Amino acid sequence: MKRTRMAEKGQRSLTFTAYAVTILFTVFSLVPVLWMVSSAFKSDKDIDAYPPKWIPQIPQSIRVTLDYSGLGPMERADYEKDAMEATWFPWMKNIRENIGEVRITGIRDGKRIFQAFTASSSFRAGQPSIVPSTLFTDQLMDRKLPMIREKKLSKFTWYGDGGGDVSDRKGVAESELSSRFADFYGSSEIVQGKVATIEEKQAWIRMFDSFISVNKIAMNAAGPLGFTKYFINSAIVTLSSVAIQLLLGGLAGYTLAHLIPNKKVAVLFGSCSSWRRL
Repeated sequence: MKRTRMAEKGQRSLTFTAYAVTILFTVFSLVPVLWMVSSAFKSDKDIDAYPPKWIPQIPQSIRVTLDYSGLGPMERADYEKDAMEATWFPWMKNIRENIGEVRITGIRDGKRIFQAFTASSSFRAGQPSIVPSTLFTDQLMDRKLPMIREKKLSKFTWYGDGGGDVSDRKGVAESELSSRFADFYGSSEIVQGKVATIEEKQAWIRMFDSFISVNKIAMNAAGPLGFTKYFINSAIVTLSSVAIQLLLGGLAGYTLAHLIPNKKVAVLFGSCSSWRRL
């Protein structure tokens, strides 16, 4: 009777060890996958950070209000050009930062006259052709503005005289990124509007913009399917390889567990087989 109880205890201990080893190997095997998924949501700065960061930061929404009061007469196209310069140029200068979107609001004599919006997916897709370097000039935007319109990289909404009243508050958010945007506007003579406010808010929805930008870039090379064309090919090869490895590994572990007479070794091979199936 005692031998039976001891054998049962030994079997339970061996089973517990086998499951513990299986779980441990599973966790270790998932670490590279988790790191890959985490890195897909990181900015360039976070990827190169040391020590490494596991949790990606939330992209920031930069909201700038430019005041054109006191300036000479300007046409709609002049405001649009100024809004694009106020968006693309400082963003390029801070390209490694985790910027999710930039919103520019133009005001004149206390009224809103336009709003411009650019998402990070559009910026990353258009950056190589719109602002390939940090050499910023008015002539550069004269050439690139038609491309921005054609590819719909930025959205410009014109209110003109029909815009609503706006508050007269002023100030720059107390953050490093907002300060960098303010420094650019203050030191550059390209942007005509004067900074009234710069706000910074979290933009959770921009966490997925890296995937959208990859799809936009791929559409230029692969047609309407875009990133899907490359993803399907890779998915078929990867899933087929994983399925074959799981099948062969499970069969090998099952066969060895039944061929070896030693029960302890058999349980160990059985646990390895379970791990391969996971």
